[in-house]
Amino acid sequence: MILVTGGNGGLANNLRSHILLNNFLFLDIDELDITSYSAVQKIFNNYNIEFIFHFAAYTNVDNAEIEKEKCFNVNVIGTQNLTEFSIKFNIPILYISTDYIFDGTKPITECYTEEDKPNPINYYGWTKLKGEEEILKNKKHFIIRTEWLYGQNSQKKNFVSNLVNKIKNNEEIKIVSDQYGTLTSYNTVNLVILELIKNNKFGIYNVVNYGYSSRLDIALFIANFFNFKKSIKEIKTVNTNDTAKRPLNSKLALNKLLKTINIKIPDWQNELINYLQFFK
Repeated sequence: MILVTGGNGGLANNLRSHILLNNFLFLDIDELDITSYSAVQKIFNNYNIEFIFHFAAYTNVDNAEIEKEKCFNVNVIGTQNLTEFSIKFNIPILYISTDYIFDGTKPITECYTEEDKPNPINYYGWTKLKGEEEILKNKKHFIIRTEWLYGQNSQKKNFVSNLVNKIKNNEEIKIVSDQYGTLTSYNTVNLVILELIKNNKFGIYNVVNYGYSSRLDIALFIANFFNFKKSIKEIKTVNTNDTAKRPLNSKLALNKLLKTINIKIPDWQNELINYLQFFK
């Protein structure tokens, strides 16, 4: 049985479309509070858990600067609890990490590799890095560093869904033009994960769609898709009202992943078009 934390999240919901459900145990916060050691222990007592997909996380980047204890408990203590039991039962654990473990100061022509030294500039990124450190205690680990996630069946708003709603409502749109990375679909992340675990290719991996862009590029692409006639106002990161700092360069290199598994990574434009079709 594979335990999936964050069982009602977008990534978990997408995973359901790729797997045989009887082999997986999807548990969300109402069924498993990962911050509680005894709650995690109870799950391991009641089920024969052979693998952990740790998808649960506190992901509100701005609120993390205010709700630090809550963010720490979920992203660090929760991860610590799960890792301890994964070691105790000698099973693999897979963890979803983020580009926000980096400070984004690399030249925009370069990408972050798995070997680059993390240096988070916001509290959310710091807690996710601390989560990575917990996961590394288990030699049978997969750390998936990804970014700018979106997809169907997500109950949470994301960059793409927010943009689509504004376009549909004919609202004014302001988008930062100096943040670079890759828009990444849940679908791509799950396809890669399932390929990696086939042969126990343990380690840290960047997992994103193919190609890089600014957030403004993505906004213009979506606006063009819907024939949105209003102009999109370009702003700089320093002029936003964000509580948390954001890295300007979030580009993650795919070299290691592509050398490890034989899989075609879709480019971000084609994946986005497939997603946007559902809004027409």
